[in-house]
Amino acid sequence: MGSFRHILEGEFPSDDEDSDYVPEAEVDEFSDQVDALETSLAAFSLGPRTDSEDHDEATEQSWVRRHLFFISSITFAFVGLACTYITPFFLHSLRTSELKFCDKFAPAIDCSPCPYLAKCVNGKARCPPDRVLMGTECVEHTNLEKLILQLHDKIFDLLLDRRGSHICGRDQSWRIHETQLFQRLSKLHNDEELFYEAFEMWKTRVIMGMFQTQIEYVAPFFQTASDKLFRKPRTCILLELFLQHFSSGFIFLTCALFVYFAYWYINKQQIESRQAQSLYMEIHNLLQDSGSPLALDVIRQSLSHRIYANVWKKCKDNINRDPSIQKSMRMVDGLQKRCWKVSS
Repeated sequence: MGSFRHILEGEFPSDDEDSDYVPEAEVDEFSDQVDALETSLAAFSLGPRTDSEDHDEATEQSWVRRHLFFISSITFAFVGLACTYITPFFLHSLRTSELKFCDKFAPAIDCSPCPYLAKCVNGKARCPPDRVLMGTECVEHTNLEKLILQLHDKIFDLLLDRRGSHICGRDQSWRIHETQLFQRLSKLHNDEELFYEAFEMWKTRVIMGMFQTQIEYVAPFFQTASDKLFRKPRTCILLELFLQHFSSGFIFLTCALFVYFAYWYINKQQIESRQAQSLYMEIHNLLQDSGSPLALDVIRQSLSHRIYANVWKKCKDNINRDPSIQKSMRMVDGLQKRCWKVSS
């Protein structure tokens, strides 16, 4: 700062204390030279930090609230893309089959005949209370039939997972050998005789075509009835989704970042302009109350809050364009300083 004072004293020497006024026309060149230094100084404290400043910072809106509109827009866009791409992709990757039964007295077109003793409405069959629907028949509600139904559900799930893993390249075959399937399920049941009887009856019904739209038997293997029946692992689904829509996701993120920075820049400029206008009015009122020229460092000390460099620069531009404020260089404490005064 000592060197800066030396420059000021060398640029504007004055031996006579009465000749402390330099017209504005003669200091324009010097004003341009010190603008950069004043802007850099404005980045630091432009006045003592007070409790009111801490209170202002504490009450300042959070980042989320200030960018609520942008965050909401991105969220809605992301949800829209998810509904468009992700949801159908997951549904396609979890393909199962459900029998569709023909309504009573309706021709058997793209549907299975309604089972005996069942009532079929809207493609669904409902068996009597003492019977349970199994494939295309209503069977008695016994322990054996319940076990057969449980075996069918477990085996169908295993075959769906096996074909899905095969499509993802994790398993070499989409089928399960009869012996392997029997040994795998027998470990889950204590009654070996009941399990053997249930497994054989279930196998017979598969061969007879009771589960023709779900499971088929190609000796000695069981498999899903169609290559469209599969259930892929979730990790495989996410990987395929990422690979298929990587370019779209990259473009979306790039556009979102561009929109955010554009929104942030415009919002920042508007905030700085409002702060600069508020600061300009504060300085203008200060000059009016004073009635005499005030040096810039005196004005800075009168400010009770911290001002950023960009805000200070915009405020100075407003003051320089205001013809009611006189700009001059005056001798203050042995130094030539820039002063402002409101014209009377």
